[in-house]
Amino acid sequence: MNMKEKLDNNSGPIIQVIIAIISVVIGYPYGGSIFILLMTPLVVYLVLKKDAAYMPALMIHCTSDTSIMYAVLFSMIMICFIEIKGLFRNTNTRWLFILLLLGLPIYIWLTWQRYRLDGDTWQVSLTYTSFYLSFWVFLYYYLVSDTYSVRIAKNIMISLIVFAIVCVLLMQFSVRLLYMIIIVGIIYGLFLLFRTQHKFWGIVLGIGSLLFFMSLSGLTFTLLFTFVYAVFIAYMANKGKNRITRTASGIIPYLILLLLMVWGISNYSTATYGEYSDNVSFSDINLLFNRIQYKLFGDRAPFWDAGWKQLLYYTPILPMHDIPNFTAYSADGHVFEDVSFGAHNTPIQLLRIFGILMGGVLILCYIINTVSASKVFTKKRLDFYSLSLFSVSFCYSMVLFLTGTASMLPDMALFSFGFLGIAHGLSKKSEQI
Repeated sequence: MNMKEKLDNNSGPIIQVIIAIISVVIGYPYGGSIFILLMTPLVVYLVLKKDAAYMPALMIHCTSDTSIMYAVLFSMIMICFIEIKGLFRNTNTRWLFILLLLGLPIYIWLTWQRYRLDGDTWQVSLTYTSFYLSFWVFLYYYLVSDTYSVRIAKNIMISLIVFAIVCVLLMQFSVRLLYMIIIVGIIYGLFLLFRTQHKFWGIVLGIGSLLFFMSLSGLTFTLLFTFVYAVFIAYMANKGKNRITRTASGIIPYLILLLLMVWGISNYSTATYGEYSDNVSFSDINLLFNRIQYKLFGDRAPFWDAGWKQLLYYTPILPMHDIPNFTAYSADGHVFEDVSFGAHNTPIQLLRIFGILMGGVLILCYIINTVSASKVFTKKRLDFYSLSLFSVSFCYSMVLFLTGTASMLPDMALFSFGFLGIAHGLSKKSEQI
């Protein structure tokens, strides 16, 4: 491919990234619903292109946290139905499609009930049930994984880093995506450190991102564990340690996460820990362990327990459109009344929103998504761009299974489930990328 062809292939996605950044920084905040209507045909067009090159542009549009997200997600669902034959050629995607299809009537009913009975606006109703829509992102990007290449991976990496820099400079950004981009930059920079011809850029990108990451006022253990886990997976996969990689990225981590959840629920009421510390500190090991204890027993387990007890009380086989907020109690006697933000846990929150039947189906889909995608780490010799992106996407989804639900939010679904879908698609192909 000559230089002119490369420019022609890159110009369209680059222009779309520029448009997306301008839209997020200026258009959506100040243009309101009129600007969203103007941009809807464009994002639908990008989805219909079925090209991984437009992934960063769509990802950036979704960080606006406006109804443009639903234009992207519904368009992806439409493509999944149109390309159903491509999904049915693979066992995992076939079962994912069937399971999600079975949940579609419940999703429509629940959304309609929120709108008609609770008096919510359409956007609020869609937001309440948006987790379901995010699962289709995995299937869409599995379908477009044929268009993914090293060149596309490089362009995605550069586009996301540029977006992160612009957002930091303008102090206007999606915090979740920014943190994930920083972690991706650290891992890629660390890889470059071990390549003689790129040591300088490895130092600049890796060490610079790491220092920025450690200085963040909002640094949490979710981010820290995602970082450590992703570095471990990326390193082992790059070194060809397939047995270790399979063990660390298969079903065993889920068993560990579930055991931690049960342990936290069973022991938080009698747990003791020191004073609350607002952020992660690396300067005092005792303070660090105290913070870990607090996050498990004081900041997460009370909400897991309250959410679980609510499930036992109502036993909602089918979803309740008006499931009430709950009250949580910490070990030190603090009462969290009328909790509306959920259980801080993926399986419990899916069961609360969608009921035991559909919630259980979505939990199964979540596990299938991550485990099937993890096979790419042992079946492919990945380039550093892809390995950095896939490892962070995978580990972020795994950690959030225990500590939150952000990986299923529409503004993060393209990062978490999107890269997982591409990874699963690549793991099924015999050629290397």
